[in-house]
Amino acid sequence: MCSWRGSGLYAPCKGREGTICSIAFVKDVLYPYFTKALPQYLTTHWTDPTIQTLLPKLPSNVAHTPEALQAHFLDLVARDIKDPVLKELQGHIWTKGYTTTALTAPLYPDVIPFFHALRARVRPRTTTLAIYSSGSVQAQKLLFAHIDSTSFPPSHSESPSQPQDNKNNNKSKDITPYFHPHFYDTQNAGPKTDPASYTRILHSLGTTTSNTTTTTTTAAAAAAADKVTFFTDNPAEADAAQAAGLYVIVLVRPGNAVLGEGVRGRFACVEGFEGVLEGVV
Repeated sequence: MCSWRGSGLYAPCKGREGTICSIAFVKDVLYPYFTKALPQYLTTHWTDPTIQTLLPKLPSNVAHTPEALQAHFLDLVARDIKDPVLKELQGHIWTKGYTTTALTAPLYPDVIPFFHALRARVRPRTTTLAIYSSGSVQAQKLLFAHIDSTSFPPSHSESPSQPQDNKNNNKSKDITPYFHPHFYDTQNAGPKTDPASYTRILHSLGTTTSNTTTTTTTAAAAAAADKVTFFTDNPAEADAAQAAGLYVIVLVRPGNAVLGEGVRGRFACVEGFEGVLEGVV
């Protein structure tokens, strides 16, 4: 059992890979799809606005031919560089994969039941789900709009507020309404190992809105921190989130990096979402 912090507003703010979606899907499916499709995409779309608007953001020595640009992006992928222009291009290419059903995103089997239980058991009107990922907001929305139908247990009942089949195919479902509008990445929040990034997210979650103005206060952010639980598989991210005042739960999933010495002593560590809600009152 793993208790949550706070009362009234619960905002589980999750990283994507390694917590609700396998890292293997990103590394073994999404990245290879991108690298395989990249040459033809650059050649076919070289004069399109989708490519031409990217070129001024790139070093001049790689922006003059499709071949040079291809070599540049493949190098970034090989070195796992989190480059914003690369992420933007990946989003364009993955869009085609998702819309043609060549790509559907699998979730761990305990994720949808956990989301469903949150809505059913934990103050449905004041529960906020947020996603914070090193992947771009565009990539996040694509993934969560195309969740593989096998990720949903047979007993999962649907309602208008829950995931619906995507139009024109029954292979995937759209769960973006679970998170809207709380999608965060390294562009709108900052690096995931920087406590200031989590403070920015808290400011967003603690924002108060009137008819004409929107104000965010330090007090609001502090109040939000007392009621936010952050799930991650990365101890460095856990340290940063904890420094910002969040309660942290580390997910220990198959295929994730082995936790270093002392991590289990600093954070609550669980192998899945089963039992997490038992601590909620």
